[in-house]
Formats: sequence, C-alpha cells, structure tokens
Amino acid sequence: NFKISIDIQCNHNAHPYDGQYYNIFHVTKGENYGSFGDRIFAVWQHPNERGKLRVVFNKSGSSPFFVRSLNLECTDLQWNTYSVTQRVLQSNTSKTRTYMKKDGTQIAWEEMPTSTANSLTNEQVKVYLANPWGPTATGYNVRNFFIERLD
Repeated sequence: NFKISIDIQCNHNAHPYDGQYYNIFHVTKGENYGSFGDRIFAVWQHPNERGKLRVVFNKSGSSPFFVRSLNLECTDLQWNTYSVTQRVLQSNTSKTRTYMKKDGTQIAWEEMPTSTANSLTNEQVKVYLANPWGPTATGYNVRNFFIERLD
C-alpha cells in the first residue's frame, strides 16, 4: 500500500503543442514503458491540446504500456494536487485497487491481483522531475512531492 502525491502548476504557454510529450514528472521501477511498473505515475503536457495534461498510472494488463491514461483539464497558472494511492481491498485481499485523484477527488481507478500489485512495492522506484527519455517540460512548477507507505 502506498500513496504518491505532487502539486503541479499548469502553464499553457510553456511549450508548443507540436505533438511531443513534454514530461513533468515520472515514477518508474524500470524504464519509460514496455514493462509492468514502468509508468507507476507520470504526467506530461498534452501533446496537442492546450490546457490539458496527460496523466497516467499503472494497471495490470497487456503491453506495451500497462497504464491507464487520462487527459485532464488544467487552468493556466493554477496549482493542482495529483495523487495515486494503491491499497489492498479489505473485502477481498486477493485484489488491490489503484486510485487516481485530482485535488482530493477520485477521478479513476484500476483493480489488479494483489500478487501483481506487490511487484510494484517490493522494489525501489526511480523518481524523475522530467524523465530522460524525451523533452522536458521546463515551464511547469512542482512542489510538495511525496511517496508514503501506507498500513
């Protein structure tokens, strides 16, 4: 069980909307994509739509991405808190649910076998403020990042 949280200040004029994903934040247990755990939680400037962020979090399933992707509205120069929480279900401990929230409001969730989910928490993760695999979103501000292990 864990929670990852970060505040991001949106900037509609940070980069051109040229089809490129400008990375703001990325938590991985491995690489950019292709394996389960590569995108535990990540945020990019949307490549083509002004005022949107592409937010992804991990799910079990098929390759190459193993993620749930969301295109979320953001107001220019406004701060928002984005978080991912993974918890074993008390009603069925063989299942784990991962929740995505924006400003404390749940906006999506994914469920997976607990044995699969445990592979995310049994290894160290890498945290990037702008990952090394693509263009960096230098015009965005971030603050209040944390990873918390939950009981």
